[in-house]
Amino acid sequence: MSLFFNHGYWSNSSKPGGQVFFVSGGTVAYRGKGGSDSSDGLTPERPLSTISGALSKCVSGRGDTIVILPGTITLTAAVNITIADLTIQGYADTGPHVRKPSIITAAATYDDNLIQIDADDVTIKDLTFEAGFTNTTANQEVIQINSTDASSDIFGAVIENCFFEMNRAAGAASVTDNDLDVIRVGLDSNDRAFSSTVRGCTIRGCDQDAISISSGSTGALIENNQIYDGVGSELTRIGVSILAIGACVKNNFIMTGTNSDTAGPISVGVAAALARIHDNRLVARGEHTVGITVVTTATACSSANWINAVSAGNIVDYKGSSVTTPSSSADVGNIFNASDPALAAFTAATLAGS
Repeated sequence: MSLFFNHGYWSNSSKPGGQVFFVSGGTVAYRGKGGSDSSDGLTPERPLSTISGALSKCVSGRGDTIVILPGTITLTAAVNITIADLTIQGYADTGPHVRKPSIITAAATYDDNLIQIDADDVTIKDLTFEAGFTNTTANQEVIQINSTDASSDIFGAVIENCFFEMNRAAGAASVTDNDLDVIRVGLDSNDRAFSSTVRGCTIRGCDQDAISISSGSTGALIENNQIYDGVGSELTRIGVSILAIGACVKNNFIMTGTNSDTAGPISVGVAAALARIHDNRLVARGEHTVGITVVTTATACSSANWINAVSAGNIVDYKGSSVTTPSSSADVGNIFNASDPALAAFTAATLAGS
């Protein structure tokens, strides 16, 4: 637990020079009062009522922390973070892959990103996002790292131990939407996010791309996440989409249900990607059952990845007629097909599906 109370003040042990502000999730503390932005927010008994109210009290670069208390906050506008070295976290530090009691969701008619990170060294951790919006526009995200700031690049964002429940919202659940992504690292080649980390998160029921690393956003680390389909008819298109150089994807469980032979659990879609893909457990449920797809001009090194496939499957498929140097595949095995165990399974990388 990074939060501690000492000599009448709350502190974050990871950022001891910063101030801690509490925001009510709707559950009133014992002998406390309901959240209000007229409170100082310095204790759980005197919380603020909105994240924006807490942001107005934070100082960029000081290492401040905003703590969301148990309960649910319903957003009607995006939270735009422009304060460097800031942490927004839930109160309960329960580790990875556990649904958190501090919840952020969207209003029934909401149609925007939930969190936009436009400052360096911002951490989002230990929160649940109920984000199956009723309405979405193309390429809408739950968390967007660098939304529109073409004048500067964003460094060091961390998304850690968050639980994304994509089938629930304040309005009607949207289990068939095909526009919604979950985490987007960088908006495009002009709005870049360098050295971002997504660690220990669970993403349940995403209909498009769970984690997308945009062009130019180099050095991303994606580790120890669980990405899988939820309920209903949704089929995740891509678990991790790599469109930037130098990404490392390791120790994840990724299940997708795509029917595209260029998508799947992990997709490398940029020239000279130098992608490092290691120790992942992949499940491909759709018609095309490749775990890792690599475009013709991309470079990727993979090892110790496994796949479960609904038909004869393969771990890696390089989409061109030859493999771009320096690519290599040193993966350890395929698992049988449950409906027809006699079908062939490939451990060697294929070229253009052959």
